[in-house]
Amino acid sequence: LCLRGSCNHQRASWCRSLCFPGGRGNRERQQRWRRIWNRWTGGKSLTAAGSGPQGESVPYTLSLGVHIYSPSTVQSVQSNCPLTPLEFLSQDNTEAKVSLSPGHKFDRDVELLLYYGQPHQPTAILEAGQPSAQPGSLMGDTVAMLSFYPEIPSIPSSQMTSKGEFIFVVDRSGSMDCPMNQSNYEQTRISSARDTLLLLLKSLPVGCYFNIYGFGSYFESYFPESVEYTQANMETAVQKVKSMQADMGGTEILQVLQDVYS
Repeated sequence: LCLRGSCNHQRASWCRSLCFPGGRGNRERQQRWRRIWNRWTGGKSLTAAGSGPQGESVPYTLSLGVHIYSPSTVQSVQSNCPLTPLEFLSQDNTEAKVSLSPGHKFDRDVELLLYYGQPHQPTAILEAGQPSAQPGSLMGDTVAMLSFYPEIPSIPSSQMTSKGEFIFVVDRSGSMDCPMNQSNYEQTRISSARDTLLLLLKSLPVGCYFNIYGFGSYFESYFPESVEYTQANMETAVQKVKSMQADMGGTEILQVLQDVYS
């Protein structure tokens, strides 16, 4: 059986992971194995051959070989199971193969961790479409994959002077004056937004920074820039939110987002 695929990325350790689920811990798989074993042996006890569901050695082994193709240099491969020595198949160490040690008992998950020599180097992989596939179909199109793993230095706790910045963007266009749904004509969308925003304002952490934007055909902010979350600033914002109406015309969100992220 040959499986081809990409590996999951683990940012914490900057490696790629590949996992083959084993029999232990998977009750459904164990029960299915028991039914097959009983059919083969006429009901002979699994314990006599080496158990399975109860945790002793299972009556089967796994032979697994992994062929690695990588755009980056392969540094090492680690596993929770015994492996044969890593064998490099190219001079630049971008192609390698490794296998499970012979006679491996498949009684637990097999996890492989692939470590790179330059884990933060951007990579690009291009796979051509199949000539026999219909043009424009999933298998007929050429696919490119770009991978970016930036190295972001940790910030010392002494430099973290605030507890984050919270910017609320509220739709105040005319459509927000409509009822929430047909079963409740009394509550409008803008009144629901007011209630939600009041709750969020009173739940912010002390020491953070915040601001509130309203947008429609144009936009406005409650403060020229984000302000510290103090009792005075919170009360000022609460009073403005209580009088907030759906009175800003159309729905143009691009300009407000450009201002928020500028």
